[in-house]
Amino acid sequence: MPDLSQSQMKRLTAIHGWSAVILGLLLYAVIVTGAVAVFAEEIGRWSAGTLRTLPAMEGPVDARIRALAEQVAPEHREDVSAWNAEGGDMHVFFHTHRLNPETGLDEDFGTIFRVGPAGEAIERHDGFVWQDPRNYDVSALRRFLVDLHVQLYLPDPWGLLLTGVLGLMMMAAVVSGLLMHRHIIRDLFVAERPGKRLVSARDRHVLAASWGLPFAFVLAFTGSFFSFASTIGFPLVAAVAFGGDQEAMGETLFEPPVPEDARRVPQANLDRLLADSR
Repeated sequence: MPDLSQSQMKRLTAIHGWSAVILGLLLYAVIVTGAVAVFAEEIGRWSAGTLRTLPAMEGPVDARIRALAEQVAPEHREDVSAWNAEGGDMHVFFHTHRLNPETGLDEDFGTIFRVGPAGEAIERHDGFVWQDPRNYDVSALRRFLVDLHVQLYLPDPWGLLLTGVLGLMMMAAVVSGLLMHRHIIRDLFVAERPGKRLVSARDRHVLAASWGLPFAFVLAFTGSFFSFASTIGFPLVAAVAFGGDQEAMGETLFEPPVPEDARRVPQANLDRLLADSR
């Protein structure tokens, strides 16, 4: 690695120090909530106030979903989704697709149920249900921790942009620290100084930072990538390659359209399908 002049070292020190100062408090919030959010499922189950641990999809669901289908408008039966909720409850979403006047996008529109252990509908919400997390997530605590980690509880897209910038700043701190401490390999194995202790707090800082560099870089890179992907990356790809049509981009990259078969056939038994999938 080439030697750095005194002025270059001074600039790197300033970049390294100020990026760390600005980064520090916000990064603490992101990292601490991220560590807690690893247990989001357990937190959601605990905060939902239920002791049931058997997922609803492990039991009979066919008759329950058929009964719920009779309670919704026929046009909402175009698609149906079902998934486990906290505490053994189940969410069932009957929906079609409509243009959302608020976003200008074609979005899911229909009726979502939260179904209890006995098959009763505990909650029902109609409309563009994804706009309000309370329609499909009963754990406010889990939602708070995840939102704080992902976007610091700021509105879209500013929260994601901020966490993306924080990731870039963290990478700047990692790279500038690596350039400043070119003896990085030696620092990984710093021996105790005379007196059976490290000579200064700076030694402790360098030693801890040296061992944490790979993790810090991966954390910063992946965090900024995921933050910028939906706010900048995908819209740019859609604008350049798909004429701004994000739905066409999504179908091409993630979910190719399946040819529709309009023939009427008997509806499959969902319980048998689930049993075959296990």
